[in-house]
Amino acid sequence: MKNVVLIMQDHQLYFDHPAIKRPCFDAFRQKGTHFVNARSVTPLCCPARRSILNGMYAHRHGLYNNKVNAPFDEQTYFDVLNANGYEGNNYYFGKWHAGPGDSSDFKCKGFTPPGYSSPYKYPEYDKYLKRRGFDLNPTARVDIGLSDLNKYYEGAVVPLKEIRNLFTLSFGELLGDNEELHECFFLASLACEQLEKLKEEGKPFTLRVDFWGPHQPYFPTKKYLDMYREEDIPLYPSLNDDLKGRPDIYHSENAVGLSKDNRLIQPTPLSDAQWRKMLRYAYAENTLADAAAGRIVDKIFSLGLDKDTLIIWSADHGDALCSHGGHMDKDAYMSSEVLNIPLALYSPDREGGITDNRPASNVDIPVTMLDGLGLKFDDESVRVGESLLKPAKRDYFVSVTHGHFTPHVALSVEKDGYRYVKNYDDVSELYDMTADPYSLVNLALNPEYAEKTEYFEKLLAKWIKDNDFKPYK
Repeated sequence: MKNVVLIMQDHQLYFDHPAIKRPCFDAFRQKGTHFVNARSVTPLCCPARRSILNGMYAHRHGLYNNKVNAPFDEQTYFDVLNANGYEGNNYYFGKWHAGPGDSSDFKCKGFTPPGYSSPYKYPEYDKYLKRRGFDLNPTARVDIGLSDLNKYYEGAVVPLKEIRNLFTLSFGELLGDNEELHECFFLASLACEQLEKLKEEGKPFTLRVDFWGPHQPYFPTKKYLDMYREEDIPLYPSLNDDLKGRPDIYHSENAVGLSKDNRLIQPTPLSDAQWRKMLRYAYAENTLADAAAGRIVDKIFSLGLDKDTLIIWSADHGDALCSHGGHMDKDAYMSSEVLNIPLALYSPDREGGITDNRPASNVDIPVTMLDGLGLKFDDESVRVGESLLKPAKRDYFVSVTHGHFTPHVALSVEKDGYRYVKNYDDVSELYDMTADPYSLVNLALNPEYAEKTEYFEKLLAKWIKDNDFKPYK
């Protein structure tokens, strides 16, 4: 192989839930290998995205949360690529949010606004609208607003160009029913245009596309909203979870209407109908983002680039919407909703339709990309990522959080059908993921599971020592 394409989505809603339509990802995983037990290295944007650049845990690279702005002192996979003939042929389109600067600091070409940002406010989006003959002032209608930011109240019509950062807790519809106005299709268009040029040039390349979506604000078009009916949408069994026997972090919440003094209001003040309405917008946004990513995959195959290209499709973390008492977004609890991620790859020298059960993670992505090109990091000893192109080395994987809105440190590990979460300075968690997939019963408090709890404590004690783990303070 001589090329690599990485498709990164953001904030996937409960990945692999049967009610959410993701036909393009389903088709893609039939072309390659699907890693069904993939977990986010850290279920939070900045640390996860940094780990996807370097194959390291946050306590190694220093970007512990979304507030710390640690400099790039470590080698990234872009540094390896630039030193091995790919300088000038690495392309990056979309969200950065992985630390200071942006992808151009690593000599990448493309479109990458620094920080979190919003693509709608940049001249590249204006040029895209003019080139396609679209409305130059696209708008979205807010139908549900859980943010105290100005203009994001129910019934407001918001110009997309006035959205400073794409994280306001709003649900609505992108007006005009034109999916091409959405940032996901804007980025997909840029990527497809670049792939056509790269096909003509014939040089080895890497291309990465990082969508802002599917992430709130959820503004899908009518086309995708019409794919779902509120009355058909199932509510998660954990929506009315009383959170007894759970660490305090599960009570952390700051969405307007769902919280008081940054604490989750229980029982949830919203009706089942209101939750189904929000899920409908979120489901539709997930399907829209799936379609945009699928367009990039289709372009690669239509151009014949698939014969020399490794393609990886994944996300940074999940979304806790409507789970564990009625949350919005996420914090630092380690639940399936935020840990589970899509992860699949296509390699021209492999059969398709393969299911791989290994404990995989998005931290494996940079090592896999380099391995596909016959390259590797200089200092592999500090890289926990493994190449997904080779047999698995690990029999368990540890996900880590150092806190988000709330300071909190926790380690999550899954093995033999159980998930164990070590919460620093709080109660531990143990769940039977087969009998209790929505993590409703904390078995760590049951004396009958003392031996199982002790087993996981010893396993994590060894992991902490082997990885020289130090919690962020």
